[in-house]
Amino acid sequence: MKIKKSLNLDNFFKIGLFIFVFLIFHSTKYSGRVVEYMLFPLFVIKIIKSRNYHKSGLEIPLGMFLFSIYISSIGAFHSKSVIDNLKGTFNFFGLPILISQFDIDKKDRKRIIYISLLSFILKLSKGYLEKFGYIEGLYNGMRISGGEEVWRYAGVLMVGLVFLLSFLFFKKINRKKTVSLITLTLLTIMILIWTQNRGNWIGALGVLGLIFILKFKWKSFYLVVASMLIIGITFQNFSNNPYIQRAKSIVNISSNRSNLGRVELWQESVKIFRENSLKGIGYSTRNFANSEEPENYKNLDKRPYHHPHSSYFYLLATNGIIGFLSYLYLCSWELWKCFINRENIYGVTALLVKVSILIFGLVETAVEYSDIQGLFYLIFALLLLDQKGKKNEFSFCNK
Repeated sequence: MKIKKSLNLDNFFKIGLFIFVFLIFHSTKYSGRVVEYMLFPLFVIKIIKSRNYHKSGLEIPLGMFLFSIYISSIGAFHSKSVIDNLKGTFNFFGLPILISQFDIDKKDRKRIIYISLLSFILKLSKGYLEKFGYIEGLYNGMRISGGEEVWRYAGVLMVGLVFLLSFLFFKKINRKKTVSLITLTLLTIMILIWTQNRGNWIGALGVLGLIFILKFKWKSFYLVVASMLIIGITFQNFSNNPYIQRAKSIVNISSNRSNLGRVELWQESVKIFRENSLKGIGYSTRNFANSEEPENYKNLDKRPYHHPHSSYFYLLATNGIIGFLSYLYLCSWELWKCFINRENIYGVTALLVKVSILIFGLVETAVEYSDIQGLFYLIFALLLLDQKGKKNEFSFCNK
């Protein structure tokens, strides 16, 4: 009887997980609710009924980061927004802890990959529908964003592209699947270019360089040099192309208002950090906006911007040195876990996705983007499932 109940819990959890996987590409609001109202309650019931807990290894690193968020709420201008962020962070960052308690076999993992692929294709198709005039965008055709904010849309495309590249370079697949993945990769690259989101361009290029290193070892030097030559020639011969001009603007810190505005936001973040260096002002965009002094901005509209366009400056300002160091520890642990398991397709994919998010976080507040964070922790959970064994099982029962 207990086995049947356990199996029922596993089946209900799998249904919820499949729903979450589909929704995460399209709505952090509803995917978060699936975690909060379905996956987490099933997680609690499973532990109570089985009296067993499978350690994922994520508990201490993530616990430290979550605790730093809670600490930042003490005395904050708007502490409720910090607590809401704490809950939302656990909903997505804590996925591996929840998933590790359930029996997710190889067939289920394959279903997760296929559901992800289907949902990603639907997400990608919105960009083409906008490009050819079937849906209305937010930027009058200047930037393609699938009808939503471009930095959100492009971020998911970047992670999706990393998934595709990972499976192309590191997974043995038949010719038919290879052709399909190459086609989808090229379609993704086109839309990613049309978004004109420079942060995601940098993230994708950084990951491509890492793929060369992991795949070709010392030979990657020649590939990197060849790639740089191709990029240089392209920039020289098509200098008037708007996308080339957009790419060139990445290094323009003398006259590009977007770049100069970011520098001002980073300077504002450092100023806030110096005044609240230990625990920050409270981990939320509302608290950041409350501490901004827009009258100091010269290249930005004189209004609060709610975040500094950088995960790292945002963490320093809102979470202080405690939160910043705990986040670095969390990321370092995850990167190491992925790196030592890079022969595993989930390990190398999670490694590449994490690196892309960390690079993107240099110029956007990616730590707050629940969709791309959720996608990383989903693939990271699949890696941990492969590593799960009896040695990670803790029983509440007395022997």
